[in-house]
Amino acid sequence: MRYRALFIGGLVLIAVTVAYTLSMYNRLPETIATHWNIHGQPDQFSPRNWAVLFGPIAQIALWLVFLALPSLSPPKADLSRFSDTYAYVCLLVIGFMGVVQFLMLEAAVRPIDMSKWVVVCVLGLFGLMGNVMTRAKRNYWMGFRTPWTLESEEVWNRTHRLGGRLMFVGGFGGMLLVLAGLDPMMVTVSAVLLTLWPVVYSYLLFRRLRGSSL
Repeated sequence: MRYRALFIGGLVLIAVTVAYTLSMYNRLPETIATHWNIHGQPDQFSPRNWAVLFGPIAQIALWLVFLALPSLSPPKADLSRFSDTYAYVCLLVIGFMGVVQFLMLEAAVRPIDMSKWVVVCVLGLFGLMGNVMTRAKRNYWMGFRTPWTLESEEVWNRTHRLGGRLMFVGGFGGMLLVLAGLDPMMVTVSAVLLTLWPVVYSYLLFRRLRGSSL
């Protein structure tokens, strides 16, 4: 089974989230905060019975979608060409949803700065994804999928070399800045703007190469 790691790894991550949720259930209040504003203050609440389902359901839905995408890809964008990297990134996203569930339930029983820790986790996710982005081959589901990267393999490869580095630096650098006390939203905006540059770069590179008979 080509995507065995994704299949088994996803099941393990879902099982860990479910086990943690069950271990916390009796400690949770009847109403749980499920959304926070940019200042880290809760502004949306849900009954406990529904709130605890958020993480596992999100993980299961993502897991099923990720398993289905390879069979939906056309031959020229076959995900099997980098199946290990694809599975790794998918498991990162599924694991991230488990971390969100952990933070949400912990915040229900003790004070947590949600705006800080969610941003730290998002930036960490970006950094980990950026670390393997250069291994992604042209496809329609993952990476910097601009009209110019999808048109040219050279533009795809060079854009992902740049984008991967920027995601790694922006993700882990931003995470350290937030942990050091900088405003999480300001750091997040800066990191997002940094990782948008590869989109512009792919266009400029495509035009330059096309002028050289791409």
